[in-house]
Amino acid sequence: MSQPVTPVSDRVALGAVLAVAAARCMIAFAALPVFDMDPAQQPDVFVGGTPAQSVLLDAVAFAAAAWLLVRCAMDRALLPRWWTWMASACMVPCAVAAAHAMQDVEQMWRCTTWIASTAAALGVCGFCLRDRSGLMRRALLAALAGIGVALAVRGLVQMTAEHQATLAFYEQQREFFLRAQGWLPGSSEVLTYERRLLQNEPTGWFGFANVFATVAAATATLLANAALGGGRVAVRALLALAALLCAGLVVASGSKGGVGALAIGAVASALLRRSERWSHGLAFLPIAAVLALVVRGFVGEGWGEQSLWFRWQYLVGAVRTLADAPLVGVGPAGFQAAFMQMRPSGAVEEVTSAHGSLADWAAALGVSGFALGGAMLCLLWHGGTRMPRTTDAIGDGRIAREIALASVVFGVILSALFEAPTLGGDAWLWRAAGAVAGVAAAWATVHQGGSGDAHGRTGLAVGGVAAACVVATHGQIDMVFWLPGSVLWAWLVLAAAPAPDAPDAPQSRRASWIASTAWASCAAAAAVWLVVWTAPALTRQDDIAVAAAQRVFDAAQAKSRERLAAARRDAAQALAAASVDSPRRRSLALCASEQWLTAARDTAAPIEQEQLRLSAQEGAALAADAAWSRFAALRLASLAANDAFDAAPSDRAAAVRLEQSLRAVLVANPRHCDSHLRLASALAAQGRFEDARAALDAAAMCNESFAADPLRQFRPGRIDSVRQEVESRAAKAAERLPSAAEGDPAK
Repeated sequence: MSQPVTPVSDRVALGAVLAVAAARCMIAFAALPVFDMDPAQQPDVFVGGTPAQSVLLDAVAFAAAAWLLVRCAMDRALLPRWWTWMASACMVPCAVAAAHAMQDVEQMWRCTTWIASTAAALGVCGFCLRDRSGLMRRALLAALAGIGVALAVRGLVQMTAEHQATLAFYEQQREFFLRAQGWLPGSSEVLTYERRLLQNEPTGWFGFANVFATVAAATATLLANAALGGGRVAVRALLALAALLCAGLVVASGSKGGVGALAIGAVASALLRRSERWSHGLAFLPIAAVLALVVRGFVGEGWGEQSLWFRWQYLVGAVRTLADAPLVGVGPAGFQAAFMQMRPSGAVEEVTSAHGSLADWAAALGVSGFALGGAMLCLLWHGGTRMPRTTDAIGDGRIAREIALASVVFGVILSALFEAPTLGGDAWLWRAAGAVAGVAAAWATVHQGGSGDAHGRTGLAVGGVAAACVVATHGQIDMVFWLPGSVLWAWLVLAAAPAPDAPDAPQSRRASWIASTAWASCAAAAAVWLVVWTAPALTRQDDIAVAAAQRVFDAAQAKSRERLAAARRDAAQALAAASVDSPRRRSLALCASEQWLTAARDTAAPIEQEQLRLSAQEGAALAADAAWSRFAALRLASLAANDAFDAAPSDRAAAVRLEQSLRAVLVANPRHCDSHLRLASALAAQGRFEDARAALDAAAMCNESFAADPLRQFRPGRIDSVRQEVESRAAKAAERLPSAAEGDPAK
């Protein structure tokens, strides 16, 4: 029976959502385009996306989601009741996220991605539920598979060619790189960085191997199930080859979690092939993963396994954060600051994410975050393995092919345009190979889902539900639902799981219309707000930062410390002024403080040094009023106070100011070992030797708490050298006391 043609507007909307998902997966994003390194040495702009470009992608996703939701409202009788309840519940955490977005750019560009991904998932899910032919579901699954295969080709290049080239470049530029970062050779920061650098693992554009493993494992699960169905041998062979590429990269990377995700995909596939009802039980796999972390926590440190042990610590920090801010949470950018205060005593890391979607949502959004967890479980619960035979008026599968292939190609082209200045001949060839592989996988997936063989269509549907199980379950131990690059892709995988309900399924005409209309209105308003106001404002701030960095670099070429210091001062003033413009951007204030502090170190005149240090502290104060940036701001202020103390070690007032600054740092991060050590020196300079010894003991205890990761501990003898300094000061003070008493006429 011929099916009605899907309107062009609907196809464009679905294709736009998928194109944004592809672009996000294939573009690296950074909070600032410059100042990740010292601009005096490296003025180049970050090759990737900025927050301004990120919110523009979100605007496209919002606009497309709004149209799909409008279509859902128009056909409200076709939407099941569970979709209506899910959409209504998701409005609360998204409203909380919107409130966080109003506070700061760092919160904003992450929150808008979270909200846009949720809106897109709801719109795409409702749109596919309306489509009884299953054609749009095929297009959705094919595009997601093509994106995953294109990422896999990038991962293959990283492991076989890019890693060795990166190591060689690092060895050539090592001294310059460490100096630009302010790291000392042999320090814990350098050792930790080099340990990560030496690991040959695929990360794609995400920068995280675990996130790449989730995408690769889910894609392998989807393609393998499609290949196991009936249909043409050539198509099945192509699908199997793409599945082996994705699965092979997961195994080759050595990711234990990734291998576990592949196992979850295999088990889920086997169960779903027996009965669609297994989707109800598989919906509890994410909860089982969280319970496994709890069990690992009760086992304790006696077991040598560390990966799950660390994630148990992150979970503890997330629960404590939820208890501390139960109503609204700390926002997606605020977890690191909260974790530094809430982490268990043996935790050795200061992570930006709880590495689990349920934990991340609860910590970031408070109790309302559980609604997003409920939506995730709901989509899994209603996962369906039915994929009907379709024959539309234009031709079987043509519409689905157009949507899927265009989405993959758009993502690859946009990624190449972003990175064009750094791509050589081989890089262009590999980028083309990724596009070809992604397009071939998407084409084969569409073909298999529309084949005349029922086993082929069922295999694709089973693969979609099993892939959703992989993403939701492994997403409890990684950052796939937190990272701006992967969150939309992950939500779309979940949205592709449900199949259209039977005609007699419970429906809610008025409630579904209200939910769809409300979401469509909010999404459309968000798209307009991002395009008209937010993106231009962020672009202006980026332009100021780029100009400031270029000014510093140009001055550095003159080989004059005075001119460089003046350029840094001017750049800092411009950055500080831009940081208080709307929207607030505290990361610019941190950069301004760093430039003022560096300018003080390049200035010879003591009076100018003191003025620049005061400016650095004032710049840090601009960023200290937000939780996520408070520790970084207070640490910069303490460095300025420490420079003043080093310039006048006998000045008691400078020692007092340093003590006050360090105590503020330790409130934000009680286990900042370096601050404990510097506090001991400041107290000794004031003659408070017992307090100094107590600070040394605290530094030793803090240092011991990092025993699980020796690279994060002090270099041998560092605490002893400070202790010798304290005892030397104490001995000199004791020698002066008798002579002072003898010279006193009253004694």
